[in-house]
Formats: sequence, C-alpha cells, structure tokens
Amino acid sequence: MKFHFEKRQKALFGEMERIGISAMLVTDAKDAYYYTGFMPPHQEDLFFLLLKSGETPLLLASTLLNQAESVPGIEVRYIKKAQDALPFLKGIKKIGFDGETMSAKSYLDMSGISFHECGKIMKLQRAVKSDAEIENIKEALRITENVLEGAGRRMEGAEEGELSLEIDIEMLKRGAKPAFENIIASGKNSAFVHYAAGRAVIGREDLTIIDIGALFRHYCADETRTFCMEPSARARKLHEDVLEVQEILMDELRAEIPVKEINAVYEKEMKKRGFEVMHSWGHGIGLSVHEPLGSELKEGMVVTVEPGAYIRGFGGCRIEDMVVIRKGRPLKLTRLPKGL
Repeated sequence: MKFHFEKRQKALFGEMERIGISAMLVTDAKDAYYYTGFMPPHQEDLFFLLLKSGETPLLLASTLLNQAESVPGIEVRYIKKAQDALPFLKGIKKIGFDGETMSAKSYLDMSGISFHECGKIMKLQRAVKSDAEIENIKEALRITENVLEGAGRRMEGAEEGELSLEIDIEMLKRGAKPAFENIIASGKNSAFVHYAAGRAVIGREDLTIIDIGALFRHYCADETRTFCMEPSARARKLHEDVLEVQEILMDELRAEIPVKEINAVYEKEMKKRGFEVMHSWGHGIGLSVHEPLGSELKEGMVVTVEPGAYIRGFGGCRIEDMVVIRKGRPLKLTRLPKGL
C-alpha cells in the first residue's frame, strides 16, 4: 500500500512543480488519507499535513498523535496551536493550501507565510480512481441499494423523518454509515432540490424522492430514486421525461469529452421538455460525496448522473445513478430499478 501513496504524492509533486509551489499544507482529512493512508478521526481537530518533494510527510497535530504513529511513512510532531506550525514552515517560499478546509483562524494565526490556494489541485489528483478504490465504492453502493430498496417498500404511511432514521440504522447494521444527510421528500416537498426530512406522512399518491448514500471504508455512494405507489398520469410523465434525459446523458458520457459539452446537452434536453435546470447533471464521487471533475472527463473517474425536474406545488423527480467513465459508453455501477 505504501507504494500507492508514494505514487500519489509523486503525481501531486509534479503538478506543484508545474505551478511553482514548494510545499503543500493539507487540512482536509480526506486529502490526508489519499496521500498518506492516515485518516484523521475528526476533521475539527487541529492538524496540518506538510507534503514536500523529497521529504517524509510531516503531520503536525494537536490530538491525533497515537493514531498517526501507527501509520508508516509519516513523521509526527505535536502542536498545541496553529502558531506552533510556523517553525516547520520557515524558509519555504510558496506553500499551497486549501481555502475550503483551513480555518480563517489558522490562516490568520500563521500570517507571514506565503500561502497560495491549491485546494482544487489536491482534489483533482483524486479524480481518477484505482481498481481498489472502485471496489470500495461498489461496496458502499451495494449497501446503499439494499437500504434504498427496503426504504421504498416501507415508505407508505411513514413520516419522512422516521424513514430517514430507519435508513441510518440499516446502514449501521451493514457496517457503514451515512455519507451525507438523507433526503426524503414526499408530495409537494419533493419539488425542493435539497429538502430536510420532516414530519410529513408519505401517501400513496405522493411523488417521493429518496436520495441516500453509504460511507464504507472512507468511500462514498450516492443514489436517488423517485417512488410513487399510485402515480398519476402527470407523475408518470414527469418520471419518463427525467429518465429520458438521463439516458441521453449516458450516451454522451465518455473519456476526454469536455464537461461543458455535457452541461450544454443537459440544459438543452431539460429546456426542450419545459424544465428549469435546478442543479448539475452530476458530480464526481469517491472519498467525498462531491468531487471536482476538472474541464474534461477521464477514464477511471466515478461520477453520478442525476437529472432532476421540479414543479412547485406538485412535486419533483430525480433519478441518480453512478458510473465509471470509459472510452466508450460508461460502466454503470447501480443495479436498482429506476423507481416509480
């Protein structure tokens, strides 16, 4: 396994050299895991992982000393506050950092350091998945589908929040945990893209969006189905339209195609059917639920394909599947029927 982490670091160092960055200060727990195999148990804990070409990764941590010492290939130093990291950064000309995960307090406490925003660069290195990563994602998805299928059978007469809690419990029983807060939106609530499950009782004629994902061995799944026990003609047509858009997108996805071309197809097909584009057609997924794709798709990326249409006062429909990008048609990972 150490070889894989060294290979990942080498790829990152090559990109850093290209843009003139001397070292990278990692503050995202998922990036720390990707480049060294060490996953900080709590993102909130104070830690900095210093990556510099030709040197052993250095972890500067406040409360993670015992866990980190069990990971080979890392040096560990204990710090009480952000300022304690300054001596280790002295003399480094340009340091890359992630503005999304470094706290404003840490940034201000280390004033005088030549910081340069590089969060996206660190994460884009994670975009193409290894076979081992894909296997972990497949297992997370298998758990997700088992739980999602059961939720679809149990939803009649259940409160949205009650069903959400049951989903969490079922994931835990299977050795996983939720990768994000479940979205359970029934009836008129399904017209909201991101809806927090409430006290609404799910009825037989309600369009019900269930959007969940399991986290297994640090890797995420994300799948959405729209269910309805007694769909009206309007509900069926909405579901059919969204499914058509997804199939068109699937035909477009392939390695080396610019992401902006997929965006254009999505917007065109949605508008053709009279729908407003409320969110992206999909996203990268792996250690994080949402990972950047860069300017073009690459072979080995794992992405979601999730067109959605939403009608205020009536309801919505979203269908989300996960695929692996190939040179030809993508490899579909999801197996669950399309809902409704």
